[in-house]
Amino acid sequence: MILGFKADYLQIDNKKIGNIVLGISNFKDDNYNAILNPSILS
Repeated sequence: MILGFKADYLQIDNKKIGNIVLGISNFKDDNYNAILNPSILS
């Protein structure tokens, strides 16, 4: 199991909003599941 961070940005109404996603990845499954998204929560 890997705990990782993914940084990107959301573009809404021509405004770039910083976005950091905390996720968990399982070796047996290539899917990257986001479990925390501060930009959406705040």
